[in-house]
Amino acid sequence: MNGPEPSPHLATDTAQPATGSDGARWISAPFHDLPAPLLRRAIPVDAVLSDDDAPAAGAQAALQRPQQRDSARRTAHRLGDRIARSTVTWSVLGTADLRLNGHRLDDARLAPGQSNFSTIARCRTVDLTALVRALLDGRAPASDTTAVRGADPNAESAAPELVLSAELGRGFYDMHTLGAWQWESAPWRGRPALWLRWDIELHDGARIRICTDQQWRCATGARRFDSLYEGETWEEPREPAGWREPGFDDSPWAAATPHPHAPQLREAITPPIRVIEQPTVSWTQVAPSHWVGDLGRVIAGWVRVEPQRPGPHRLEVMHGESLGPDGRIDTRSVHIPTGRFQRDIVTVDQKPYEAEHSWKGFRYLEVTGAEVGTDVQVIPREARADVPVTGTFACSDPTLTWLHEAFVATAAMNLFWVPTDTPTYEKNGWTGDALTSLPALLASFDLRTMMLSWLQDMRDAQRDDGALPVIVPSAGWGFAPGPCAPAPEWTTLYPILVEAVAQEYGEEVWPEHRESVLRYLRHELSVLDADGLAVGILGDYLSPGTWGAPPEDTRFYATSALIRALRTVHDSPGADASGCGFGQAADALTAALHRVFFDETSGCFRTGVPGAGDWPQGAPSGTDDSPQSAAPGTNVSPQGTVSGAGDWPQGAPSGTDDSPQGTPSGTDTREPAPQPWETAPGAPSGNETREPAPDPAGARPYRQAPNALALAHGLCPPGTEQTVLDSLLADLAARDGHHHVGCLGIAALPGVLTRAGHGAEAMRMATHPQAPSWEAWRRAGHSTLLEMWVDPVRSRAHYFHGSGAIWLHEDVLGLRRTGPAWSSFTVAPTILPGLTWARGRRGKISVDWAVRDRRFHLTVAVPADAQARVELPDGTVHEAGPGEHRFACPAA
Repeated sequence: MNGPEPSPHLATDTAQPATGSDGARWISAPFHDLPAPLLRRAIPVDAVLSDDDAPAAGAQAALQRPQQRDSARRTAHRLGDRIARSTVTWSVLGTADLRLNGHRLDDARLAPGQSNFSTIARCRTVDLTALVRALLDGRAPASDTTAVRGADPNAESAAPELVLSAELGRGFYDMHTLGAWQWESAPWRGRPALWLRWDIELHDGARIRICTDQQWRCATGARRFDSLYEGETWEEPREPAGWREPGFDDSPWAAATPHPHAPQLREAITPPIRVIEQPTVSWTQVAPSHWVGDLGRVIAGWVRVEPQRPGPHRLEVMHGESLGPDGRIDTRSVHIPTGRFQRDIVTVDQKPYEAEHSWKGFRYLEVTGAEVGTDVQVIPREARADVPVTGTFACSDPTLTWLHEAFVATAAMNLFWVPTDTPTYEKNGWTGDALTSLPALLASFDLRTMMLSWLQDMRDAQRDDGALPVIVPSAGWGFAPGPCAPAPEWTTLYPILVEAVAQEYGEEVWPEHRESVLRYLRHELSVLDADGLAVGILGDYLSPGTWGAPPEDTRFYATSALIRALRTVHDSPGADASGCGFGQAADALTAALHRVFFDETSGCFRTGVPGAGDWPQGAPSGTDDSPQSAAPGTNVSPQGTVSGAGDWPQGAPSGTDDSPQGTPSGTDTREPAPQPWETAPGAPSGNETREPAPDPAGARPYRQAPNALALAHGLCPPGTEQTVLDSLLADLAARDGHHHVGCLGIAALPGVLTRAGHGAEAMRMATHPQAPSWEAWRRAGHSTLLEMWVDPVRSRAHYFHGSGAIWLHEDVLGLRRTGPAWSSFTVAPTILPGLTWARGRRGKISVDWAVRDRRFHLTVAVPADAQARVELPDGTVHEAGPGEHRFACPAA
C-alpha cells in the first residue's frame, strides 16, 4: 500500500520554514484579550486579472454589470475562465474559521490540527479554483455569513473583491481554562496567529501570490470567548456587519502585527474533521424558556442556533452525557475547575450561530433563556475526523454484535486531531488507551494517515533523554515523575505503533522513527528498579470497582509492556535493531518478572497487594478518571442519571458573563456532590456474586489480568501455561463467570480463553447479565462504551473497555494478518457456544460463516494480490488466492 499523497507544496514527513522568500509571515492581532481576533485581507479583482488584454477598468466594469452574467457565461470571456489554478496553504496557532468572500474554503472544521507548537505547526493546502471562478463569474450563492433569516440562499452576484478572512480560536495553543493537564501553562502559549500563502495561476502563465503580512487588518467581533473545555460566547450585535464580504471598510481596523513565535510547518495528513450527521433531538420543556433535549445516544460535535423570529435572543446551551436526579444536565468535571463546563452562551437576532472553535461530548442539551422551536432552533452537529470505517462484524448473538457497534461508535467519536479518550472530559491523546485497543482500532478503521501523523507527534514530544509523556501531544505534562507517570504500559505505544503501521499498511516508517524509538527503549532500560523491573503506576486501569490503578503491584504491567516492545523492535526487519541487545534485555526482564510475580506453589502470577481488597480508598492524585458520584453496585441507566448529586436549582442560570474561570456573578451555582473517595470509608465491589476462593497463606492476592496477559504474550515460565490457564478458569468460576479486569486485561482475556478451547467461558463472561460485562451495558440501553465497569461512572464515551472487540475479528471470524499490508492472512473461525452465524469484513477481505444442518459453511473473499490460508473447524486446511471461495465441513 502506498503512503498518503504529498502536498504539492510541503512534504508530509519534513518540516518547512515558516518564513522565506515567498513573503508569508506569521501574523496576529496586536491585542491579547479573550474575544476571537478577526483578520481580513481584501484584494481588488482588477489587481488579480489586470493585463494588456483586459485592462483593470474594463474588468471592474464587467463585474459591475451582474444583469449581463447569463450572456457572459455563454462566452469564452468569463473572468473565471482566466483562472487556471488557485490554491491556498495555511496554518494557524490555535484554530481558524477561514473563508473567501464568506464561503468556507472547504468542509473541514477545527483545522488544521494540534501539534507540539513549540516547534511545529500543521498546515493544509486547499484547492480554491472552483470557488474563485464561481465568485468571479457571479455564480456563487450567498454565503452563510451574509444569509439572514428569510433571505434567498441562492442569490448570486459577482465579486468586485476577493476577501480572505479568518476568525482565530485558541484551541490548545492559547488555553485560558485551568485544567489537570496544564495546557494553560504550555511553553508556547501566546496570541493565536495565522500563516497563509494564496497562489493564483492564470491561463496566460501569470502568477499572483497573496501572503499574510502587515497589510492584513484585524479587529474583534461577536465571538467573545472560546475554550475547548468551556464552550463559546457569541454576541451577534458585536459582529461587524459584512466584514467577510467585498466592500467592507476595514480602514478603522488595526494593522496585523508579526507574531514572535514562528514554528516550522508540517503538512496536516490526518483526515480532516467534518460534520457527518445532524441527529434528531427529542425536546422536553422543563419550565418557561427552559428545555432539555435528548439525542438518544452520546455524540461528539457542537450545536448550531438559528433564530426563528426577531430577537435578540440570549440563551445558554449546556452539553452533557448524563442527567442528574432533577433532570438537569450534569456538567461537573473534576479536573476542569470552572463554572461553565461545555456551555455556549449565545445572543442571536438575524443570523445563525455555530460553534467554530470547540467540540463537546453530549447526549443531552439543556437550553435556558429562549423557547426552542419558536424563538430559536438548536441543531446538534455530529462531527469527527473523516476516517473511513473499514471493519464490520455481526453475528447471531446480540451482545457480540452490540460490542462491535458500540466500540466503533465510541472510538469514532474520539477521532479528532488524534485518538482521544473522551470527547467530553479530556480530549487528550492518551497513549495507553490506544495501545490496549490498537488491534481493535486497526480492525475497524483505516487509520493510516492519522497514525502516521500521531507518530510524528510522539517523536516531537520526546525529551532529549528519550522519555515520552503519557499523553501526546503534551504541553509538558505526563512525564515522570508525575501523577500519571512513569507508565511504560502506556508509552510503549510508540514502538508498537511504528511496527503496527509498517505491517498493517506496508508503510516505510522505520527510517523516520528508528532513532527515536531506540532512544526511548534505552531510556526505559536505564530506569529499571532494584528488582530489575520497569516501574509503572497506572497498570490494569479501572478494573471493576476501582477509580484508577488496580490494588496490585503495577510493575507487572510496566514490565510486560516493555518486554513486548523490546521483542517487537528486536524482531522487526524494518527496525534493524538486532545489534541493540533488546532481545537479551527482554529475556532479563522476563526472568525478573517470573522471580517477583510467579508463584510456584499455585502455578500462576500473583500481583495483588495484601489487604487492599477490590476497592481502593481513592483515585491516584491528578488522574482524570475520577467518576461522578453515584450509588455503587448498580448498572448505570442509559440516561446516565446520577444519584447523590445534590439539589440543583430548577431555574435557568442567568446573568453569566464571559469569565472562563470560576463562577461568574449571577451564574449557575450548583455545587458538585462529594466524590466517593471523599466520603465513603469503603465500597462494595459491584459484583453481586460469589467471592473468589481465599488466597493461599502468605501469597499475594490473585488478579486475572496479569495471568491473561502472560498467556496472550508468551510470558509464562516454560511448561506452566496450563496451570496459569487453570487459575484463570478457577477465578472466573468463583466469580460466577464474571471477569475482574480493567483496560489491559479485557483486551486479552476473551481471546486467551477461546484459543485455549474455553469459548464457553469467554461467552459467559461477555454475555453475563450482571455487571461487570458488556451485556449488562447493552441491557441498560447504552449504545456506547462506559469508562467504568460498575457505578459510579464518569464518561459514557470511553472506548478502552471495548478493546476486547478484537476477539470478534481474530477468533470468531478467525481473521489474522500474516504478511505485510495483508498480502497474506489466515481465516480460522471459532464456533462459539450458541453462535449459528457470523460475518464481517476488514477492508476488501470478507468472512461469512453459518452452521446449518450440523454442517459448517464458510465463504471467504480474498482481494487481488493476496493469499489466504483457510483453517476449518474440522482441522482441514485450504490455500485460497484472489476471488470468492466457499468451504464446508462437519460442524461438530
